[in-house]
Amino acid sequence: MESFWSHMKEEFFAFEQAYSQEELALQISRCIDWYNNKRRQETLNGMTPNEYT
Repeated sequence: MESFWSHMKEEFFAFEQAYSQEELALQISRCIDWYNNKRRQETLNGMTPNEYT
């Protein structure tokens, strides 16, 4: 979980800024989707977490 938050801050939110709580919640949801479905990870042989399971 700690690794996830680190990646969220460094790779996703480095380019995003929320101006309301609703926008922040939407961005977090998009980040979770990105992390699980689109972000390829070396430790998973280049697969996303969903592809690996």
